[in-house]
Amino acid sequence: MKVELNVEKGSCVVTREAGDLRAKTESTLLHWVKKVLNQAGQDLIKKPMWKDGHLTDDTQHYLRARRWKSPTLMIFDEDYQVRLAHQDYNRKGTVTYRAVIQ
Repeated sequence: MKVELNVEKGSCVVTREAGDLRAKTESTLLHWVKKVLNQAGQDLIKKPMWKDGHLTDDTQHYLRARRWKSPTLMIFDEDYQVRLAHQDYNRKGTVTYRAVIQ
């Protein structure tokens, strides 16, 4: 799995490489992305968005910095309501998340 984080453009592109496992759920895919980014020096956690006060579905997860301080990095799926990110990852081999610093 290759993860390209570009905060200036507001994107986090995840690309499937040969030999990578298929993601069965969106939560699993985000967990893998978290592991790759944490190995690259980030300190992220995967958390349901509603627990931080965001008005979203109670099943939507996102990645954010472990310490909630300003500014903090957040990575989430903008198209959560209209697609399943893990299916795009499995079929197309790539999925793009939104990456913002707030």
